[in-house]
Amino acid sequence: MPENTAQESKRRPSQAFGIAIIVFVVLSALLIARIGPFGATRGGGSADTPPMFTQGVSVQAALDETSDDDRFVVVVASATWCGPCQTYKRTALRDERVESWVRENGLALYIDVDRDTVDAATVGARALPTTVVYHRGKAVARTVGAMNGDNLVRWLDQQRQLALAN
Repeated sequence: MPENTAQESKRRPSQAFGIAIIVFVVLSALLIARIGPFGATRGGGSADTPPMFTQGVSVQAALDETSDDDRFVVVVASATWCGPCQTYKRTALRDERVESWVRENGLALYIDVDRDTVDAATVGARALPTTVVYHRGKAVARTVGAMNGDNLVRWLDQQRQLALAN
């Protein structure tokens, strides 16, 4: 009998370790499900498309429409599964200064790269989120990644000044 007790006491630490591993895996899975695999908070899933974006117009149609004037076309390529894209849509792309810039200088288009594959190919979106500024039908600037409202307005102003200077 003492031999069985010795074997059982040797098993208990390994069983406790196994249980600890299982608890760790379950808690990690719950944490990833809550905040996303790369630290982007889910914030309730996919964000709605901000109202400043023109609906029902292809990128090519917008470029054709603005090719002979000084209006800018700002295109944002995104995806529902992209955490940084959803943060961008909830923050900078709803910033009143960004909306004002778009109203005063042109129009904005939103592309879901999984649904709008032709438009995604037109803008060459390979990483997300991608923001592209067009002037007179040509891409004049491109950036990848989300920005806050201040940085986005500053970047848009810089691109506008550079494009109008040429």
